[in-house]
This record gives sequence, structure tokens and C-alpha cells, in this order.
Amino acid sequence: RFSLQQEVTSEGSFAGSARGAPRVAVGIVATSPSATAEREEVRAHERDRRKSSLELRKNVPANLLLGDDGVAVVVDGASNGVGDQNGRRRSAMTVAAIRRFRRYFLNPSYPLRRQMLLTFGSVSSLTIMLVATVSVIAAIATGDAVKEKSTVNVEEWVGDFASTSTTSRFVAEAISPKLMPTDLVDLMVEVARDRFAGYPTTEDDGETPFYETQSQTNVYPLRNNLLPSDWDFRHTPLEGGNVVAANAAEHVQGRSPWYSANPRLSTAAAMYSMQGACDPRATNSSELAYYPDCTDANNDVVTGGAVARSPTNEQVYRKAADLSPFLKALFESHQALASSGYFFGNSGAGSSVFFPHYEVDSSATYVSVGCEWMRAPNPVDASLGPIGTEEEIDRCHPEGAVVPAREFNPLERAWCRDQALDPGRVRSVGPYTTAWSAGTLWFMWTGRAVYDLVTNAFIACISVDMPLDGVIKLLEELRADELGIVTLVRNDDSGTVVTSPKFDFDTAESTTKIDDPLLEKGVDLQIFDKIKAAVDFSQAWDPRNASSIYL
Repeated sequence: RFSLQQEVTSEGSFAGSARGAPRVAVGIVATSPSATAEREEVRAHERDRRKSSLELRKNVPANLLLGDDGVAVVVDGASNGVGDQNGRRRSAMTVAAIRRFRRYFLNPSYPLRRQMLLTFGSVSSLTIMLVATVSVIAAIATGDAVKEKSTVNVEEWVGDFASTSTTSRFVAEAISPKLMPTDLVDLMVEVARDRFAGYPTTEDDGETPFYETQSQTNVYPLRNNLLPSDWDFRHTPLEGGNVVAANAAEHVQGRSPWYSANPRLSTAAAMYSMQGACDPRATNSSELAYYPDCTDANNDVVTGGAVARSPTNEQVYRKAADLSPFLKALFESHQALASSGYFFGNSGAGSSVFFPHYEVDSSATYVSVGCEWMRAPNPVDASLGPIGTEEEIDRCHPEGAVVPAREFNPLERAWCRDQALDPGRVRSVGPYTTAWSAGTLWFMWTGRAVYDLVTNAFIACISVDMPLDGVIKLLEELRADELGIVTLVRNDDSGTVVTSPKFDFDTAESTTKIDDPLLEKGVDLQIFDKIKAAVDFSQAWDPRNASSIYL
């Protein structure tokens, strides 16, 4: 409890005291009129502070409006201008703008949210619209420029493509790797050189370029199982080969029609063929494996058989087996490849390793070109003398002889002869029918001769076979337009036709020439010779120069 005492001082102050408690001052102040006015002004200010924000927004002080120079301006109701705090005038346009701004954006009757959206939102919207407009205009302009440039480029490309020389070059570049797979052939040459290094004098692996540190000797890193003869399918189920209709897509993919003339086919391993090899159990001449008076001696790989004995056959047979995995890998990785193989000289007797494994047709024949060409000097090292000895030449059939397929000797074929005489070039032959089949399936063939790097002796010829059906299909896919007709012609003396829509190889028994009137090409041999003579293709040539010449 407090005991309050009041006291008025001469200075107008007040004081109070309480007994037994802190003193509390309560004053009664004597005031003058000026002091009263001041207090009323303070009270009015306090009341103004207690006004709601809505009431304040309805009465925006004029001094909050800024001029262009940042100085507060006041609206002069007595004139059409605006004056700032220094008495400067503003134009009527400025006044109108200010009034419009207050009416549409800072209208006191609007809620604060609306005023904020109208002011800041409008500025943002205008900015976005401006950027979007500029972007649309830029995009349209850029699109028109790109369209115009693309049209020009397409017109130039079509113009180039429409020219005969450019179209021909396009077709040639697209089909050359299919007709002449030079990279594949070169790889086959190197693999054979590694395996037969030192042939024929080195029968072991002493010259192979693979050194084994454990035995301190050169050893070929692959030792494959010995290969079966062409007629021998005893390693397959029921001696019927491992390729049947149910699994043909797995083993040969879409190439089954190419082997329709071969009832037994195997992709388990390559096959080995030598003169006179046959099935002693075949006694009927209509059987593919039949050979007159066939015995086990015909299949003796040590002697080279009973028809053409060879001192190198055992070495070739053993080393050729190690090439089988390589040939199988090539077959599986090249879908356009029908077969591939090595055709060995084998001291004049000839022999071959071939993949895939199928039977030689004993009823098929071919005409021998003889082996007199082996008297030519060794093209790799002329100091070695002729390619083959007289004894080796005597193991061949004479020129013009009709030879049964079971006595096949690759040295008697023109394609192997041409390879051996010119080992530096990859050569192409075809269209032709294979000597191992009595059917009419036409092939294109590519190959190159293999000469040993150690002895420079002739080892083998190489054959990579592709059916003509695949070439024709590829050319049909490369037709430049609906009116374009592609006729593929060899660059030989007579202009052998490889493919033409006007010539049916399925029913043909022989090839045709470029001057065949049925082709309706309007090109005779004289014109063809002129075309060939325009560019010397026997040496390096520039495609651009050739195109300009043919234009």
C-alpha cells in the first residue's frame, strides 16, 4: 500500500512520496496556452499514426511523388503545370502521366496487392512480352536464313549427284569393298605367311615369328585338330553335317540357298582336299564322294594320296589345320561371304583348305590351263629361277584336259596362275561357276598369291568367293533414282558384264559382253576401248581427274 502526497512546485513539476515504499511521482502541471497547443499537435500526430494503412493509401502525400530528377513535386491546382519544391514547372504531359499513373496503378481505392501487381507486374509483363517478341522475330529470321542455306546446299548436292560421273563413282565406292575386299585378302596373306614361314624347307615351326620363352624355341601359338577330307563327315551327327534346316539360320544365317547343291554341310571345321581323295565306301558313280577304284591309299595324307603323290603334302596338311579357326571367324563376320580358302601349290600336286566344309561333286569337271606358266621366273626373287620345277609341272594335267573335280589342282586354274605371276596385286575374277559344283550358281572371286617371306617360294593362292546374287541385290539398293539402271562391267579386254537388268544369270550358261545387243546399252567394243583408254587404271589415279575426263 502507498501513502500518496501531492506537491506542486514553482517550476510546474510534480513529486510524490509514499511511506514505506518507493516514491511515485504524480504531478499536476500548471500549463500555458502554447504548451497546450503543442500537446494537441502531439496528440493529433499520435492519432494519425493510429490510422489504418487503407486510409493512408487513400491520401498519398504529394511530396511522395518524384519528378524526373528525383526531386519531390507538388501538383499546382491553379495551373496546368507542376512545380517542385524549388518552384520549377513541369509540362502538362508530365502532369497527365502522373495522374494516369495514380489512377490506374496507385489508385487509393485499390487493395495493396492489386496496386503491387499493377505496378511491378505490368513492368515484368511488358519486359517478358518484349523479350518474347524479339525471340520470335530472331527465330523466324534465323529459320529463314537456315532454310535458304539448306536449299542452296541441297540444290548443289543434287546437282553433283545427278551427274553421271559422280553417280558412277558413288556406286563404285559403295560396291568395291563387296566385290574386292582387299583388307580381308591382305589379312589372309599375312596369316598364311606366319604359319608357313620357311616353306618348303622348314617343316617344323622354327621360322614362325612366335618365340616361346619356356621352350626357348619358335612355336606357332595355335595347334588345331587335323582336318577332315571333303567327303568325311564322320565327326558330325549321323555323318550328315552339322547344318540342317532347323539350325541353318544359326550356322549360315541367310546363306542357305547358296549351298542347296550340297546335301551335307558343316561349319564345325574347314575341310582339306587333295587329288584323288574319295570315300572308299562309295561304289555308285552318282554319289558325290565317288571315285573309280577308291581305296584308303587315296586318302593317305603322308604320301599325298594315290593320284598325285607329293613330298610336301603332310607338312601342308598339318599346318593348314591351324588356319581353320581363322577361316571360320571370317565366315561368321562377313555375311556376304560364301566361302574362303587357301589353294596350295603342294609341289605341283595342288591341295586346298576350305571353309565351310562341303562335298566336292565328283560329276563336275573343269578345263585345265596346264602348269607351263610355272616356268616363269620367280616374281619375288628372280635369282631363285622358275616358280616351279619340271617335276612339279609334270604333276599337273596338260593344258586343255577335261579334269574331274576329284582331281582338282588349283595350279591348273587361270585365276591361280594370274595370282602367282603377279603377287603384288589383289585380283578379281568373275562371274564364274565353281569347278566343285555341277550347279549354275555364279560367283565373284577375289584373291592374291602368298609367297614365303623367308624362302620367297610360292605357297598358295587365296580365294574369297561371293555369290553374284549378293552383288545384284547390292546394286539394286544403290539405284540413284527410279529411272537409274546400273550395269556393272569388268575392265577387261572384252568388257565382261557382271550384272545387268537385261541379262539373266540364273538361266545363262556363260557370261556376256558389253556389246551384246540384248543389253541395249549402245556401247560397242570400240567405244568400250576408248572408255578404258581414257584413264590408266594400272597405276595410281585420282578419282577427281577421272571424273572430269569422263564428263
